Amino acid sequence: MNILILGNDSDAHAAHIKDALTQAGAEVDYLDTYLFPRQLRLSWQPDTLVGCLTLPGGRQLNFQDIHSVFWRNFSGVYVSPLKDANQQQVAFNDSMSTVRSLIQAGSARWINS
Repeated sequence: MNILILGNDSDAHAAHIKDALTQAGAEVDYLDTYLFPRQLRLSWQPDTLVGCLTLPGGRQLNFQDIHSVFWRNFSGVYVSPLKDANQQQVAFNDSMSTVRSLIQAGSARWINS
């Protein structure tokens, strides 16, 4: 069972949740949206909801294999600076829309408590 924690290891609460779930036998990874699109990758076919996440370490998770996501902290996204401010805004908006689409359209159960 694959579980994602929205956040990263610098959040003590997220780290505690990850440790507890790992000790219970679950496969747990952080989903740090701030690393998208630079280090966190997403492949997705919206019409079939088939896709995968490639985490910063290279681990790939198919969407259908993600059981649930604990949303501790949404960090937004980070787009490397561009010379053109308009292009910067478009790139940021596109990246945010992609992450929001994943959150809204995925089949994983999203929980907060």
